Amino acid sequence: MQEYYKPLTIAGIFLAIVALIVFGAFYSERNLDLMREEYNRLENRRVQLQSRISTLKQQNNALADITTDKFIHAQALQSQNGLVDFYSQVQKVFADRNVEIISTRQQENSIILNLQGGYYALMATLADLRSMQTPSKINSMNIRRNQSHPNLIAADMILEALIAN
Repeated sequence: MQEYYKPLTIAGIFLAIVALIVFGAFYSERNLDLMREEYNRLENRRVQLQSRISTLKQQNNALADITTDKFIHAQALQSQNGLVDFYSQVQKVFADRNVEIISTRQQENSIILNLQGGYYALMATLADLRSMQTPSKINSMNIRRNQSHPNLIAADMILEALIAN
């Protein structure tokens, strides 16, 4: 009887080995499909991130160009007696909005202005100051009712040109 079971044992072992190979191949193929899906997902994410990096680099370069242009312009203003040019820019901005400059006085890189105009015109002018070629900032401002013209307001302002010293 032992001789009878020997071929069955060998056949059983052979079938077990074949079953393990088939199961291993199926399991490996399933894992390979999962890995392909993960690879495709990561590849899509890589493409998205590269696109985002490219966009951010372009924005950074544009910002650097603007900053460089403003710095170069500021240096040019200093070397060309920039306050005269700055003052003409300020005059144009206020004239465009019908805000009257009553008096001016220079103090280092600043212009001290005494103004008169309508409230909304003055507020619009303040917004327009941001678009001048010369960067500037308002150091102080005092707004009050104009006693001689009740429909207008008066303002005193110190406007500083941001130019290199």
